[in-house]
Amino acid sequence: MNSKLTGKLPRAKAENAAAVAKFLAAIKTGRHELHSFILVQGGAVRYEAWWAPYAPELRHKLYSLSKSFVSLAVGIAIDEGLLSLDTLIADIFAAELAKLGGAVPERAKRMTVRHLLTMTTGQTAENWQTADKPLNNIEGFLTADIPNEPGGTFFYNTLATYMLSAAITRLTGLTLERWLAPRLFEPMELDAYWEDDPRTGVSLGGVGLNLTTEALAKLGELLLRRGEWNGKSLVPGWYIDEATSKRVDSVHVEHAAEWESGYGYQFWRCPPEGVFRADGAFGQFVVVEPGTETVVAITGNVDMGGVMRLIWRLLEDLKTPCADAAPPPAPRGYLTTETEAYPGFRAEYDVTLTGFSRYGFTRVSFDFSVPGECLFIAYDGARAELSLLLRQGEWTRTAAAYISDHMFGATGGSFGRAYVCGEWRGGGFTVKLWFCETPSRDEWRFDFSGDAVEISYSGFTPETRFAPCGAGRRR
Repeated sequence: MNSKLTGKLPRAKAENAAAVAKFLAAIKTGRHELHSFILVQGGAVRYEAWWAPYAPELRHKLYSLSKSFVSLAVGIAIDEGLLSLDTLIADIFAAELAKLGGAVPERAKRMTVRHLLTMTTGQTAENWQTADKPLNNIEGFLTADIPNEPGGTFFYNTLATYMLSAAITRLTGLTLERWLAPRLFEPMELDAYWEDDPRTGVSLGGVGLNLTTEALAKLGELLLRRGEWNGKSLVPGWYIDEATSKRVDSVHVEHAAEWESGYGYQFWRCPPEGVFRADGAFGQFVVVEPGTETVVAITGNVDMGGVMRLIWRLLEDLKTPCADAAPPPAPRGYLTTETEAYPGFRAEYDVTLTGFSRYGFTRVSFDFSVPGECLFIAYDGARAELSLLLRQGEWTRTAAAYISDHMFGATGGSFGRAYVCGEWRGGGFTVKLWFCETPSRDEWRFDFSGDAVEISYSGFTPETRFAPCGAGRRR
């Protein structure tokens, strides 16, 4: 294992290219939408792949994988004497308890940092507060019903992780992102962005972190090195050991071994012996096998259980020596090969949308006058809501932005790295708008018939199918 790491992890030849090829073939056969994949063994990247339009330089929304970075922050805070595993949450948020008075359950006053880390708060529901509610998320957590004594039953609770982020902010005066920057992100050269709760200014903690896949691979290496990076201890080794070991039994809604093999401090234990992971919704993974010094880092939009089972098979296959083989070819990416030549006309349609769409179109125009290109504009009244230059068979960058709008109450920020392409096939045109720092996408299909157009929409997950969402007449 390399002792000195700067910038990117070192690269080396794959030791078992056949196992990697088998894994990638299974991913393709299973129609899993991977966005990126990095395999690290012995401290060096052995294989890496991105499926266009996703790319190495793009950060990716990590969802609950963010929780594992919160855990590391807690370990650092303990090392700096800011708190301990047994610090009472009531002591950190004494001002809120004084304000809320009797609205705070007695059991909340016995809740510790350890209970938040292990998801054993005693709660059975997450009490997130929206902008139209009088309380903020800190107050919502403190006033939530606690039917069980803290320290007992496991309940996966993103708001509990939010409270760990809020605790760091309360103790330091800095958001979690800003506090971690000189302690973790900068020493490891991680390009991090963490979305904030606009009502409290707190980094969301349990979600909202955005990092590149290389950064995820580095996280795996940091864990293997027990918190050491370039000869410096960033996170205490004892804490890494505790955080990644089984601290509590985990019972999860999935009722699968992947989620019921135990939970540490914001890390999951895995069915294969000795393996642990950080994970996030839709398929963001850092899987670590200490015995073989193997790290698997993945982003995507997948069936999480299905892909994890393929990862377990990969880890097993990597242990078997095999004859030298060429590395698998780079994946083709997510462009359809059957697209036909653009038709060459210009047209404008007044439209009425009857189903879901992220935008309120009332008029759309198509300009195919330049061979291989389409200027597509969608209008809301007289205003151009969306203008895209779509090139045939090619992903291109656009200024169109996706505004984070998840359920946790954050406005987040604009993710400007969107890529577009257009596909003409069988008398219909598909507009693809993929937000490549998230698993999200918007796709519209316009089927033309004389002066009429039928519109259907598909978005976010690869399992969604185009469904009718509107129609229009040519102007």
